Amino acid sequence: MESKINLEHLLIDIHFKGKVIDEKFGNSGKVYIVENEPHTIPEKYAIKTIKNVTEENFNHFHQEMSKWFHSKNSYLVTPHYAKYINGVPHICMPFLDGDLKNFMLNNSINEITALVFSLQITKGLLNLKKYKIHHHQDLNPPNILILDLSKKLHDFDRHIPNETFKYWLKVSDLGNANLKFEFGEGGRQGGKHPYKSPEQYRKYKYTDFEPDIFALGVMLYMFMTNEHPSGNLASKVLEDYEKIGDGSYWKDWACSDKNYTKIKNTALKKLLESMTSENPGERPSLVFIYKTLINQLTILSSCSADYLLFLFDYFDNYDLQTERKIKTF
Repeated sequence: MESKINLEHLLIDIHFKGKVIDEKFGNSGKVYIVENEPHTIPEKYAIKTIKNVTEENFNHFHQEMSKWFHSKNSYLVTPHYAKYINGVPHICMPFLDGDLKNFMLNNSINEITALVFSLQITKGLLNLKKYKIHHHQDLNPPNILILDLSKKLHDFDRHIPNETFKYWLKVSDLGNANLKFEFGEGGRQGGKHPYKSPEQYRKYKYTDFEPDIFALGVMLYMFMTNEHPSGNLASKVLEDYEKIGDGSYWKDWACSDKNYTKIKNTALKKLLESMTSENPGERPSLVFIYKTLINQLTILSSCSADYLLFLFDYFDNYDLQTERKIKTF
């Protein structure tokens, strides 16, 4: 019997000179994992495209492409290039070593790791603002990818204070980014229910809009306690939050008072309470969050804080030099 040929995979193989080995589907997009030709770097990459080609999806994907290509730096997952296949855009993206969701499901996270990861995400959000991306609007563990630096840098393991520093977190998926900024009240959507802020549910109650800070606060609490602030186990929320409750359940939680008695560190407890405040106008700025977290990391482990600041300085300078080279051409 003849085997059926997947023509879509064949086209990807031809245009990107590799072989499709896996595919993943999101709400409106799909990603092909492609294995490169033998002895070629990188060994794998990801091809992102539109799942259902309609005029609305096509225009939305084009807007996302534009954001990707105008915000290249070390804290974001940034594309290599794009190609059109039969008139449909396909973005060639780096293939990273995993995502934060799977890391959280398969690893225990101590307080140092919780602070380091939260600081890396905060840095990513601060860098988005440099490129005029005011709000990500869909910040959650599956949308944060992880690069294992020990696989990229020779003998890297020997120089790090602990295993946490093998992992470099990168913010990904700009499909909902800036919708509020671009479309006003009609652009408040986005977000997965366990990380969604009150102002994303109640469109007209709040003037301010800070969904990313709310979502970051939720993830910080999950790192620290292995629970979601709603009281559900982090693993259950990560695996299938829809089994816990529907949109109204998560809306009621998001708009309720939060209880952080499990957080014994007074400074972090106060920070979490403000980050997940029902009123977005009462949430702290990313700069304040960054300063508070780096201060707490310094108290906990000055060696870890110094090493993280060294990495931030290294990647900041690398990005600056890259920008200068681009402007030279």
